Amino acid sequence: IYKKTYTEKEGGLSPLSCVIAEELNGAYELTMKHPYDETGKWRRIAREKIILADTPKGKQPFRIYHVQPDMDSITVNARHIFYDLLDNFIQSLNKTGTASAVLSSMKTALQYSTPFTFSTDITASGTVAGERKNPVEILLESSDDAESFINAFGGELVRDGYNV
Repeated sequence: IYKKTYTEKEGGLSPLSCVIAEELNGAYELTMKHPYDETGKWRRIAREKIILADTPKGKQPFRIYHVQPDMDSITVNARHIFYDLLDNFIQSLNKTGTASAVLSSMKTALQYSTPFTFSTDITASGTVAGERKNPVEILLESSDDAESFINAFGGELVRDGYNV
């Protein structure tokens, strides 16, 4: 487990269970159950901290958003670090061009600087537009009238740490 800045490791955990579920172009979450152990590892668990967990894609960071204690353990829900982008904001984006150019424009339009990098192997051209949205919506919104990246270009979102 890491502090919320993901720069300082606090130590290991010894969960009873840890399940990671990833939906194609959808949710990517971790659910962990941790006992109240004698060594006090459970005391490291808190909202906004980062759990680095093994996945089929290698180690991936998940930010804790919910902690539920009960009589003998703590249940933790965490989202992939990608969802930190929910806290960023794009005032306005309307870009027509290649998928790479659209991603570049999206990053430039972000209200706050971010450690995330965006890349694609899609070579098609299209249009992505949105007003007052976060980057997750700009990338993944799937309603019929959304001018999102997924609707314009299709494809599969790959989340690997801070690389999207």
